[in-house]
Amino acid sequence: MSGKFAARFFLIILFSLIGSFSVFALECWEVITQDTFMAEDLLNCPYYGIEIDADNITLDCQGHTISGRFNGSGVVVFESSGHLFEGVKIRNCVVQNFTHGVAFGGNYGEISNNILQNNNYNGLTFLGSDSVISGNTLRNNDQSGDGISGYGLKIRAGVYMGKSRRNVISGNIIENNEHGVSLEDDVLDNSFLNNMVTNNNISGFRIQKQVINNIFTIVLTIISYC
Repeated sequence: MSGKFAARFFLIILFSLIGSFSVFALECWEVITQDTFMAEDLLNCPYYGIEIDADNITLDCQGHTISGRFNGSGVVVFESSGHLFEGVKIRNCVVQNFTHGVAFGGNYGEISNNILQNNNYNGLTFLGSDSVISGNTLRNNDQSGDGISGYGLKIRAGVYMGKSRRNVISGNIIENNEHGVSLEDDVLDNSFLNNMVTNNNISGFRIQKQVINNIFTIVLTIISYC
């Protein structure tokens, strides 16, 4: 039994004893419906990386990278037949070289300690409520080359979910994108706390219609123009 195989076999046995987890090498456009801990990088995906398709799922990349070919999304969590997933957590992932790094639609979720970088348009596209976005680094999301697009974080409303509200966005570093943060279309009652928004080419914050009662505290915004 090889060392690599033996280690993976041990992890599978361990997690089977303490709960329902999967620990294995994933394939591109893998659909997961149980808690998943990545065992190795997932590279050069032609379209999607990982799709989460159930409530109360944790994806923990354990520092591994999900990379693409500048199409699709690295991690996708979106409504299925009008149902909004709840309780989804995405942690410790490096997601790069997609159109969107993470495309998240759902409530009561958590997106924490990820690096979302070098994507065409958005590091994180978020639609939902009552969630936590914390400790992430969102940088260099401006790879389309059009000089306009490219957001570190975009929060907006959705077709099924209505308003994006009561989210806590804290302790994130958002840097070197075309725009740092975009808020648009019924983004209400959110808290932005202790984020660093720095050296984004066009704007630090881009606020559009129906953005009401959001709280901004201790945010450093430095905008550099080329």
